[in-house]
Amino acid sequence: MTTIAAVYCRKSTDSKDRADVKSTEVQRRLCTDFIRAKGWTEGPAFVEEDGLSGALGEDQRPALKSLVEAARRKEFTVVVMVEQSRLFRENVDAQVMLRTFRRLGIDIWVTRENRLVNATTFESKVLASITGLLDEEEREKTRKRVKDAAVDRFAAGYLISSVPFGYTKIKTSTAAKAPSVLQVDEAAAAVVRRIFDAYATGLGFKRIAVMLNHEDVTPRPAAGRWSVSSIREILAREIYNGVLVYGTVVRTGPDKSRDRKRLPPDQWQRRAAEHLRIVTPDQWKAVRDRLAVSAKNYLRRADGKIVTKPELVKGRHLLSGFLACGVCGAPMVVRRGGKSGNVMGYACRDHGEGRGCVNRSSVPYREAHQAIIDAVQDVLAGGVRVAHRAARPGRRRARPPQRRARSPVGRGSKAGGGRGEAGEAGGGE
Repeated sequence: MTTIAAVYCRKSTDSKDRADVKSTEVQRRLCTDFIRAKGWTEGPAFVEEDGLSGALGEDQRPALKSLVEAARRKEFTVVVMVEQSRLFRENVDAQVMLRTFRRLGIDIWVTRENRLVNATTFESKVLASITGLLDEEEREKTRKRVKDAAVDRFAAGYLISSVPFGYTKIKTSTAAKAPSVLQVDEAAAAVVRRIFDAYATGLGFKRIAVMLNHEDVTPRPAAGRWSVSSIREILAREIYNGVLVYGTVVRTGPDKSRDRKRLPPDQWQRRAAEHLRIVTPDQWKAVRDRLAVSAKNYLRRADGKIVTKPELVKGRHLLSGFLACGVCGAPMVVRRGGKSGNVMGYACRDHGEGRGCVNRSSVPYREAHQAIIDAVQDVLAGGVRVAHRAARPGRRRARPPQRRARSPVGRGSKAGGGRGEAGEAGGGE
């Protein structure tokens, strides 16, 4: 029976790791040589994109997911990889994956040790488990090395993240892995100063973005067009005031985009970088003062996170921007439901968008409005009931009663009687 061997490769991003796992090309070549030496037939190759951690699950690693699906279709009988850690860095996950392939009748071989890692023998299972624990420990060491290296680079003034708008990066030497430093881009710096001045003089985020897009101001942000978020980000960056900041977020898991937690400002690391200043201290202070005044008018959650700004809400619905979820603090938004899909109510935005809130309740639309209106009327009714006329679809607005003019003639006539009836009808007060 012909043995068809598939190849699985995942690049290691640890600078201290061996060269044979730092390149998927090298891994693939080593696996191919191994397959030929065994006399097996080369099967498909499954290669992960760069930057995918070994701690990520199967659903977050496309090549691994395709490998498992192909294994279930019996497209090969052997999987070859450089080392066991290419599957997973977490021991529990690695053992589950090894068991999955074992139950499918597929062997997993590693070229570094020329060893079958998912054999059914007790010794093989113990060795695979010990290897998984060592890989897990090595991953933790790698994480600490990367973090320590970033702190050292920050202290030395080197670039450790993406280049902010208003700057360019330059190499400190001609070496291939030489660190980079930031340098002010005068053309982009002029745009930054204009944004600061516009906000300090009263323009809002959206108006500034519209103005810059309308005038086709260049250079532009990485997204290509100016937006509210890009304007807000520029006004918040301390680097324009000559201060470098590091450590604003911390990783809480393997996913670089989702497993992130923002730290409070008092835990950030800062260092002076006056050569990178773009705005003057007066410009910086003017923007900070206006932001502080505006922040007082925002509706916030219990943890201080901004929800919305009630006094500037201009929407179709009476309570838009005023209601917050009692469970997570997110704003309540109008949603339609019921069997007909036309029953309106206020519901938690984060629950509706799948952001983790468990509050499935909703507040009936009309009842919520009426309750607020009644409460306001009770407060304002100081002896005189405040009348509220709500414009509703299909309902005509009531006209105020008018007295009919008194006829100068015919007091005892039929017209006079009409006047009396009109007076009674109009003089209900």
